[in-house]
Amino acid sequence: MTNMPSIQTFIETYKYALVVAVLLLAWYISSRPSSSSSSSKSVIFLYSPSCGYCTKFQPMWEATISQGRAHKEAIEAAKGAKYTQQYEVSGYPTVLFFDNGVLSYKQEGLPSPAQWQHLLNTYA
Repeated sequence: MTNMPSIQTFIETYKYALVVAVLLLAWYISSRPSSSSSSSKSVIFLYSPSCGYCTKFQPMWEATISQGRAHKEAIEAAKGAKYTQQYEVSGYPTVLFFDNGVLSYKQEGLPSPAQWQHLLNTYA
């Protein structure tokens, strides 16, 4: 017959090591990127303050700020030269959809509410 310690003796002897192991495992699981966060999406709304279509689009934009995980930012055209030049923006409103820093779609003009929802579901 072997002289094995009981479970209770084992736990008493190694309880601090077990606590550390559980804490390390919890930290490891929480710090791992999940598959849903492996993609960094962003949506940029370029507008002109004098644009009537931009004014009409504003309520749709504001309603989507809290939707989804994508980073969303509205930029006045005069301050968004980086985007207007690089992505050849020719009119407003223009919404640029990015996935990991790469342009995935450019919406120029005023989308209908149904089109806008489709774009959000597809690209944001």
